[in-house]
Amino acid sequence: MTNFFIYSLDAEIGGYVLTILTKKQKGEIFMGFIWSLIIGGVIGWLAGLILGRDVPGGVIGNIIAGFIGAWIGSLVGGWGPVIGGFYILPALLGAIVFVLILSLVLRMIRRNV
Repeated sequence: MTNFFIYSLDAEIGGYVLTILTKKQKGEIFMGFIWSLIIGGVIGWLAGLILGRDVPGGVIGNIIAGFIGAWIGSLVGGWGPVIGGFYILPALLGAIVFVLILSLVLRMIRRNV
């Protein structure tokens, strides 16, 4: 067994470059992904808590709201503290906007059904 594995093929002009990572680097990437899921979930949960509305879908809904909120917040700009690759303040504001819009849309759908 080898300590290396191929992580991805990165396109380059004229061919491909193999990216080779060690097991330690693979673990760091995996932990970064897990950390992003946790931070995204917390951001989505905080947005629902601030608005006093539950995010549909429970934990998965919170994670999705956190990631979409981070994307919406990135349109405003990258400022404030960074945790897990998220600018916390813009991500939280974006998640609040997303949860507010989502809850209004779901309320309108429920009224029409």
